[in-house]
Amino acid sequence: MDKPRIYGSWAGNPQGHKEDPSKCIESVLGNERGAIAHQCDRKRGHGADGLYCKQHDPEVAKARRAAIQKKYNDKWAEKQKTWDLEKLRKVICDLAKEVVKTGMISEEFIASVKELQQSE
Repeated sequence: MDKPRIYGSWAGNPQGHKEDPSKCIESVLGNERGAIAHQCDRKRGHGADGLYCKQHDPEVAKARRAAIQKKYNDKWAEKQKTWDLEKLRKVICDLAKEVVKTGMISEEFIASVKELQQSE
């Protein structure tokens, strides 16, 4: 460690607080309004060189973010499926209106249906 870590440095306390070697090195914020960053209170023992707590271990945090992203992506994919169904319903309604109105289907409409089929 080249330089000691400082936590909670601000204009009112430019010196901040020196690192406690028994605690996790992650800088965290409290829940209170106007919170100032401070050193995580959990004990060390995880991550690179055992400098992190279990919650802030970079590998665990990365896996947690990946799981959250996967859940979001799956939910988004489901939403997109419903949007595609809504688009298909609109195409069918437009087709029905066109058939009723003209008694025939235009080439432009057939091309848009083919485009929709290819996107599936």
